[in-house]
Amino acid sequence: MKVYVNYPDDKDGVLELQKAIAMFHATLVMKSVDKLNLDNFSKRKLIKELLEKAKIEALTEEYKMRKQLQ
Repeated sequence: MKVYVNYPDDKDGVLELQKAIAMFHATLVMKSVDKLNLDNFSKRKLIKELLEKAKIEALTEEYKMRKQLQ
């Protein structure tokens, strides 16, 4: 199987692509959580925990990138 991607050339295009990919991933996660055999309270708790973990990972990655630039 071959997949072709027209990767953007400019900064705005890259940011737009990153946002679109993030929205796609978020939709997949939400659908996966929705399918779980859990009550709504547990689903909300799980989503909050996933968001907290994602924030920590994003901040860690940003810190590493900034450190490399120095």
